[in-house]
Amino acid sequence: MAQNEQNNNKEIDLTEISRHMKRYYARVGDSFFNSILFVQRNIILFAIIIVVGVGLGYFLDKGSKSYSHKIFVIPNFGSVDYVYNEVEHIDKKIGEGDVKYLKSIGIHSPKKLGTIKIEPVIDIYSFLDNTEQDQANRRLELFELIAEQGDVKKVLEEDVTSKNYKTHLITIRTSSPVAPKEIIEPLLEHLNANKYFKQIQKEYVANTDIKLAANEQMIRQIDSVVNNFNKAGSSKSAGLMYYNDNTQLNELFKVKNTFVLEQQKIRINKLNYDYIVKQTSVVSNTLNVGATTGRMKFIVPLFFIFVFVVVVRFVKFYKRKLHKYNEV
Repeated sequence: MAQNEQNNNKEIDLTEISRHMKRYYARVGDSFFNSILFVQRNIILFAIIIVVGVGLGYFLDKGSKSYSHKIFVIPNFGSVDYVYNEVEHIDKKIGEGDVKYLKSIGIHSPKKLGTIKIEPVIDIYSFLDNTEQDQANRRLELFELIAEQGDVKKVLEEDVTSKNYKTHLITIRTSSPVAPKEIIEPLLEHLNANKYFKQIQKEYVANTDIKLAANEQMIRQIDSVVNNFNKAGSSKSAGLMYYNDNTQLNELFKVKNTFVLEQQKIRINKLNYDYIVKQTSVVSNTLNVGATTGRMKFIVPLFFIFVFVVVVRFVKFYKRKLHKYNEV
């Protein structure tokens, strides 16, 4: 008997589930059919909404486009603060819409400008390598101390530290593509027109040439000492060379190597000294792509249709509830 009751209960449960499933599918079918009827009744309104939405979306797609221009620069002769202040000043003038000022510094298309900013290219290895050895060691010790406290990332990005990096990135945003002569070239010409740093540049280049000449003279003197020693040694030992620790030749070779490496570094750095703000590379007219870039012609009509459906359903709901309220 108990077994029969269990079987009957299972049959009742399955029957009930089957009924619920049928009612659910029936409601889904009715909703789908009602949706078709709703679209059919309002087909003209839907067509108008789609046409208006696509037109507005196309207009927004054109107006929302922006382009980035990245300029990698090396500020020379201690001009980092000057470059940062000047870029920030130009950005404020863009925000104020001061077309007269922007034209005065040579920019041909000021109305296309959106923003301009500058930030360091964080390179701790170059930061340590481009300093004198003792100064580099002190900086390394400082960073090791900071690393123990877990604040390395914060310190690397601080203004006090970041402005000491060699390379910096100027990013310009415009509303449309621009040629280099419209904005980029006039901006660099303006940054390189500072009279004070032009004087510093002349002195710096002159001192660099003096340093190169002095190092070359020291290298020649070391070579002369070594050559004289070789001649003296070869006359005594019939061509066999033997270097005694007391000759200090090893120290001379180390000093010469130091001068040679310094000459290499100075000559490489001198390549950047032809400008106060040296441009190293430019990447221009890059389209900024966001989640909605180029998609507004699809998003706007879908949004309008969604709003239209919600409004219609809300009106029907309100009328139905109002009718019941009046009956009560």
